[in-house]
Amino acid sequence: MPDKIQREVEDLLAKLDQFPPPKPWWVRIRESIADAFYGIFDAIASIPFPRLSAGHILLTSILVIVFGFFIFGSGGFFRWIIIGSILVFIAAFVVSLNRKTSGPSQQRYWRDRPIDLGRQSGRSRRDRRRGPR
Repeated sequence: MPDKIQREVEDLLAKLDQFPPPKPWWVRIRESIADAFYGIFDAIASIPFPRLSAGHILLTSILVIVFGFFIFGSGGFFRWIIIGSILVFIAAFVVSLNRKTSGPSQQRYWRDRPIDLGRQSGRSRRDRRRGPR
């Protein structure tokens, strides 16, 4: 049994010399810089951003339009910012109109039981006049 283990150790040591040579220094530097950039992008992607509603986007685009027009005027580069804000406003408005049909319907609960809003709940008006059952 010890001869078998000794042979395996010697085989592994012989294979150790056949491992690939170390990478050149410029390859290691390039990979470390790439890993740093990937780490930064992963850190930014993991930040939980708040959910913006269409109303938030509408309000922000209106503010950009007003401040951009009154503070910077309508010339040059700021004209394109104002045009972009107008396009964002129109897109947010269209999304806000389509909001009711696009999302899944939320089930409403009262006292841990689902409420069916489609049917009339409780007693009818005629039954209420008669008093308690």
